[in-house]
Amino acid sequence: MNRTGQWLTAAGAGLLLLALAAVPSQTAGASGATTARSTSGFHPGAWPTFHPGTHHALAPAGAHLTYYGGPVVPNMTSVDVSYGPNSFISPGHAGAGTIAAFTSQFLGSGVNDWLSEYDTPKGGTHGTIGRGAFGGTVTITPAPADDGPVVTDVQVQAELDAQITAGVLPAPNADTSYAVFFPLGQQICQGTSCSLVSGGFCAYHGTFVHKGIDVTYQVMPDLTGINGCGPRTDLENTTSTLSHELTETITDPATGLATFFGPPLGWYDASNGEIGDICNAQQGTFVGTDGVTYAVQAEFSNVHSDCIVGTVPVPLSVTTTALAPGVHGVPYSQTVGATGGNGPYTWKVVNGLGALPKGVTLGKTTGTLAGTPKSAGTYTFTVQAVDTKTATKPRTQHTATRALTLVVT
Repeated sequence: MNRTGQWLTAAGAGLLLLALAAVPSQTAGASGATTARSTSGFHPGAWPTFHPGTHHALAPAGAHLTYYGGPVVPNMTSVDVSYGPNSFISPGHAGAGTIAAFTSQFLGSGVNDWLSEYDTPKGGTHGTIGRGAFGGTVTITPAPADDGPVVTDVQVQAELDAQITAGVLPAPNADTSYAVFFPLGQQICQGTSCSLVSGGFCAYHGTFVHKGIDVTYQVMPDLTGINGCGPRTDLENTTSTLSHELTETITDPATGLATFFGPPLGWYDASNGEIGDICNAQQGTFVGTDGVTYAVQAEFSNVHSDCIVGTVPVPLSVTTTALAPGVHGVPYSQTVGATGGNGPYTWKVVNGLGALPKGVTLGKTTGTLAGTPKSAGTYTFTVQAVDTKTATKPRTQHTATRALTLVVT
């Protein structure tokens, strides 16, 4: 929901979020507040602007996300939506291509594998949070009445609904979400809170219903030149703000429909807000599988009781590519190496893909080929490394293989 850090977020059409005054331990001199929804008294999913300055690099004391019975997004497919031809992500603009790369890496590289700690428990919606994907970029042509200098959240929802109905945007499902980027200078307002003004918001996420299906979306004003919505550059501000809203959407997608502390509300802290609000303005980076460093905001982990930024896991691989030769009747020893994954590893020779010389074995836990070869020859075989199951759900493990040749003279 809201983000009291270096951003402006607007609250989604929905629920919760407490007034900024309730989330001050993260920022110094935070300005602005989101407007409580009149039907619920909750504050919606907005990220308010903050006054740049010193802030605590810790989560508020006692912060903890409680599960209220609503859904989570299992494998988010995020569609970037350009609100007209001149948004931050349009060709020729600063975010063209780069936001698509960021979204792909943020959802699909593994940096958020730790979010599996927020899988919904038995009795909930039985949602399992896994990796997502970038769903492409679509430029829509809003109705003239919905494309003035000020656009309301009601108009944003109406445009998304119309574009989905017309087939311009892909049909929604439990995984689909729409990140809507607006032209520079176009202001978005939700209730009495607006973007691009002192005390306003940087971005927000919300929810509405299309033909019986919950539709999640993120409102992303153009933050070019905005102070108080990210760590530094316009691009970094945008990726950090977007990371805040995407993560909150994954863990609390129906916030725009909730009216009390119960379903369809997902993971929420009644004192501090959503997963990103708790860590508002705490910046971090991760290096994607493409080798690029991306700016993000830290998010709150119940397991660690702190604000964290995940890392992209290194794939498991067998690093040994060649073996020293052996001699018939002479003791032999060489350890096969591996890297990545979640060590320690276990080892075996794959059945049906060759065999070791008689007298030589592969250590199950050491990966060491050892023994005294009983006959000369050329022996080709395939070894397999298996890593340890991860501590967080789903408790996955990985394998890697390598074909090797041992020549015994």
